[in-house]
Amino acid sequence: MLYKGISYEVINQFSERDKAYQKGDERLQEFIAYPFQESQKENLINDRKKFPVDRELLVNQIKAQYEGTDYYDFIKENCDSLNSENCFTVTTAHQPSLMLGPLYYIYKICSAINLAKKWSDKEHKIIPIFILGAEDHDFDEINHLHLFNKRVEWDSNQTGATGRMNKDGIEEVIEQISGILGESMYADDLRTKMAYAQSHSDSYGSFIFHFINQIFAKHGLIVMNFDNKGFKKAFSPILKKEMLTNFSKPLVTSTQESLAAKGFKDQAFSRDINLFYLTKTSRNRIELENSKYNILDTDISFTEEEIISEIENNPENFSPNVVMRPLYQETILPNLAYIGGGGELAYWMERKSQFAEAGVFYPMLIRRKSAMWITKGVTKALNKIGLGFNDLLIDNDQLIKNFALENSEHSVEFDEEYHTINNAYENISKKAGKIDASLVGKLEAMKTNHVKALEKIQTRLVRAIKQSQEVQTNKILKTKEQLFPNNGLQERKTNFMEIYLNHGPAMIDILIDNCDPFDKEMLLVYEE
Repeated sequence: MLYKGISYEVINQFSERDKAYQKGDERLQEFIAYPFQESQKENLINDRKKFPVDRELLVNQIKAQYEGTDYYDFIKENCDSLNSENCFTVTTAHQPSLMLGPLYYIYKICSAINLAKKWSDKEHKIIPIFILGAEDHDFDEINHLHLFNKRVEWDSNQTGATGRMNKDGIEEVIEQISGILGESMYADDLRTKMAYAQSHSDSYGSFIFHFINQIFAKHGLIVMNFDNKGFKKAFSPILKKEMLTNFSKPLVTSTQESLAAKGFKDQAFSRDINLFYLTKTSRNRIELENSKYNILDTDISFTEEEIISEIENNPENFSPNVVMRPLYQETILPNLAYIGGGGELAYWMERKSQFAEAGVFYPMLIRRKSAMWITKGVTKALNKIGLGFNDLLIDNDQLIKNFALENSEHSVEFDEEYHTINNAYENISKKAGKIDASLVGKLEAMKTNHVKALEKIQTRLVRAIKQSQEVQTNKILKTKEQLFPNNGLQERKTNFMEIYLNHGPAMIDILIDNCDPFDKEMLLVYEE
């Protein structure tokens, strides 16, 4: 393998805010607690110690979630280490996307494991945590994956928290994927992993829990499901505070206004009550109206006294939305840093004052590693065409135009002709203006028409050249599509199994070794 880095600045698919954070843009510094710098580790640890967490609860609940699994031996040491006041976590999170969804899912986890290894030393142990967002109810976001340009979709009419859904239809998904994978050693490995997760799970959330663990448990990653009564009980004081005082909305809104003044748009919409009510088949918003806490789209409602009692006795029925979720996880974990993509960090940056009001530690925000896996086939195709990776960074029309003109024996550059036209009309205007000034405007219009006519001829010639090289240009577009599908990023569409199929577990080892989030360049992995 060959590993290279490329500046995020030259990749148009990354947002301006994302790039700004990577660069340490001064406009964003007031919205974070720690600069995005590796040297902040000791400051983080010293500050984190001022915010103790219930380590006994944490360890007991992790052990309960791993009870009876084959993975506990891999993570037991890390789990037991969490009892120590000198043990901390670095965390990432995501919804339970089907077979881990797009590649960035993998990159987030590998970035967390890389960081945990980097920051662990003789005095402090750092544990990588993956939070399975099992309470999320956006089924359309998690029910599909893309594998070799084929969309595989889990067809289900279930509603509510996706992690609580049953597995009806997952067997058919596994069969469809199995057919796409074909026959090879690592195809069988993936089939075994999917079959194991299917046979050892009693819900969709459990299925994804097992699938992730089969890939990452040996690296010490602890997967946690926060749809958990014990954790919610520990979070209940903040649940009550949000329910009774609506403290989040004015703080988040004020921060969003400050960000907007610096040129950054809102990322997450804050409501008066940023909590959902969970049942077995639904996750519904809570609204206060006429002194009643109504669960929207249901017949359920509570008085203030009743809803406080419900929080105290059944905290598992309450689910934080995107505005409250960061507070929840940081209340439970002895966390130093949250690792996320540009969009995630954007909504975290709206939370600083909210964290302060809740009395919760606000961690370092670390941008996960972005990467692109360039197969032998793509490299060979680019070399044959005579293009490099950087040539693909422009839009398709310009890419094809540049290639066609550079590889044509004919020139369609009319710079000299445009210069001649401009000079000619300029000279004519000077002479005419001395005699009849009214002609100057007409001459300018004639020049404009003349230039436009020449531009049309040039456009037709470029089109003719492009058509004459149609076979080559189609190869270019087909090759680029593998790296930039639909002009987006490979990591936002392609499932990891496409790569795992050729490299197996070595793929994960490679990414963990190279997904250093403090190396602020996009990783390019070239197969050799």
